[in-house]
Amino acid sequence: MPRLRLDIPLWLKPGTFARRVRFPTLRRALDVDVAIVGGGITGAIAALRSTGRAGSLVVVGYELMDSTRPALLDGTLTFIISHPLARIAQEALAGMVRAVSAPNEGGNFTTILPFEVYTRENI
Repeated sequence: MPRLRLDIPLWLKPGTFARRVRFPTLRRALDVDVAIVGGGITGAIAALRSTGRAGSLVVVGYELMDSTRPALLDGTLTFIISHPLARIAQEALAGMVRAVSAPNEGGNFTTILPFEVYTRENI
């Protein structure tokens, strides 16, 4: 079974469909406030760096991962909001155990978990 890899953006993988697709070249420079580059947070980071705008805008990233950590450290991203995945899994399992252990309570349990917020000072 092939191993899922999250460290290589799809558009950089050789031989993929995304690598073969060609879009028209811009004929002139565009002055815009927001550009959707289609690469998710990795594409946004690349766009900020390639235009020299890194560090000049407040940019919020999501999930602390291999592509966002360096951008946070170099100031391209201002902060990152991340889901506490291990805690979410623990709470989900605990909720299932509670639901099985107390079937007469209806199995409706709510747990509120705060997001993790990362800055370059706390990673």
